Amino acid sequence: MFERIKTALILIPLLLLLIWPGGEAGTALAVFVAAIIGMKEFVALFANPKAGIEGAFAPFWAGAVAASFYFGLAAPLALLSIGLIVITAGISLNEGPTDNTPVAIGRTLAGWCYVSLPLGLAVTIRGYGFEPLIFLVILLIVSDSGAYFVGTAIGRHPLAPKVSPKKSIEGSLGGLLLSMAAGYLFAGWLEVPHTPVASIFIAAAINVAAQVGDLAESLLKRGAGVKDSGTIFPGHGGMLDRIDSFITTIPLYAFILSIIGG
Repeated sequence: MFERIKTALILIPLLLLLIWPGGEAGTALAVFVAAIIGMKEFVALFANPKAGIEGAFAPFWAGAVAASFYFGLAAPLALLSIGLIVITAGISLNEGPTDNTPVAIGRTLAGWCYVSLPLGLAVTIRGYGFEPLIFLVILLIVSDSGAYFVGTAIGRHPLAPKVSPKKSIEGSLGGLLLSMAAGYLFAGWLEVPHTPVASIFIAAAINVAAQVGDLAESLLKRGAGVKDSGTIFPGHGGMLDRIDSFITTIPLYAFILSIIGG
């Protein structure tokens, strides 16, 4: 527990420094680093002794795709297409045509879609101002903390025992209700482009998406036979362990903001 608190005390101020005064450029830098580490962990989950270009090129390109949202929505799509060509040519030249070639190409593309595109949309959210991104971070903290404490106190019925045995239905509902309350309260304190009442429903949708993201990452780890995606954060595990809920909620909130405007 001490390691988790110490890590959070270091990471949270650093993240705030990047996305607050740093603006969209600082946010792009943050997702660039996060995507590189996250993609490296993603590739490692499906270890291939002949990873070659997949292990070296894919993580760097993941960061480039995520950070390129700073230049608009066309940039990441263009880089994704270029990356697909490069990885296809590289794997073909390095390994030759084998049964593993389509799997390796598909795995790399899946990693970019799973890690880079969702994280990159954080830059888009930052374009609406500092407050919406902080609003999202607060909701995810409340959701995670609420589910943990409620589940620990009264959790009796497992939510998804085959994927994440420690999660309970009671904890899930507790996190949902607390997120909705936080959505109403913080929408009134922060200058977000939606009303407190609308924020209740937005918070509920974000909470559900966060839980799906958490379970999806747990499913990946179970399939790979590992407890954590990495060890970069003492007490927290790997990068994917920290951003699993962001991966599903950032695209959802970016979509909501694009409809509402700001």
